[in-house]
Amino acid sequence: MSGMFEMVGKMIAHSLVQGGPGFPCLALPCFHYLVTGDLMDVTGDDELGELAKNGEVINLMANCGETSVLQMSTKGKIIQSVVMYKVISKCKMALDQLRKGLNTLGVLDEMSKHPHLFESVFTFKPVELTPAIVKECLKYSDELSDQAQETKMMMNRFVDQSSSARLMQLMQYCTGSKMMPLVQNFAINVHFHSEDHISSSTCTFTLFIPDHFHSYSLLELSLNSAFSSSGKSFTSV
Repeated sequence: MSGMFEMVGKMIAHSLVQGGPGFPCLALPCFHYLVTGDLMDVTGDDELGELAKNGEVINLMANCGETSVLQMSTKGKIIQSVVMYKVISKCKMALDQLRKGLNTLGVLDEMSKHPHLFESVFTFKPVELTPAIVKECLKYSDELSDQAQETKMMMNRFVDQSSSARLMQLMQYCTGSKMMPLVQNFAINVHFHSEDHISSSTCTFTLFIPDHFHSYSLLELSLNSAFSSSGKSFTSV
């Protein structure tokens, strides 16, 4: 490898030290390896039984050419096959570079001392969208015209009456992702204007919306049309 992951680790370390975002995209075993330099172990047949039913595990074993049944007696042999194929040749080298980069400014030392404090900034745990959560994210100007106040009430009604799928559409339209971004003080800034179209900026998490809808049904129709007709931006996930 070219050292790219070491540079990524340094960037994450500098971001965390300065109060910026982490990298909440890793699986828990990857975070465990970053903190300890060791792999998590499976201790019983029940856990192995669950793994044996996992489609990703089945595909991984097939790619390794491993035909043994996954159980405690064959665990060691299967681990060797997987380690040679997947861990050593691919993931471990990248994670080792990432650990080296995280040594910058003593971040890795603090991760090792307080792993529970860092887990949320390195591991991915999606937040289930609900109307209450989404409304909490919507931020409006403190000074709104009477028309804008009416539209704000309609917007809150739209969120309250939205299914989980429609809330994900709204989130993706405003941020580029169907899930709430895991950044500090996340907010969707709602700006009202006098024009007749709805638009958004996924880079700045901003929704631009007209302040003069004559009815709730018109606002609902306009938002649904915007969600369905928008193209996929370069920031979309």
